Amino acid sequence: MDMDLPLQHLRSYNMYKKTLSDYIIKRLADNAFIPFDPANTDYQAYLKWLSEGNEPLPADEPSKG
Repeated sequence: MDMDLPLQHLRSYNMYKKTLSDYIIKRLADNAFIPFDPANTDYQAYLKWLSEGNEPLPADEPSKG
């Protein structure tokens, strides 16, 4: 992998995924569930990632049945 790629290529990489909760995001690198808490450093990192123009993957559809 070329480590000298411009940062714009990293923007397309989805590091996070929405969940069915309005208050939790899932980080895909380690499958951690991050609460929307301003004091949480993982949540702060997520907000920074969003501010750089990134978007999380959509949540999975709820299972039927």
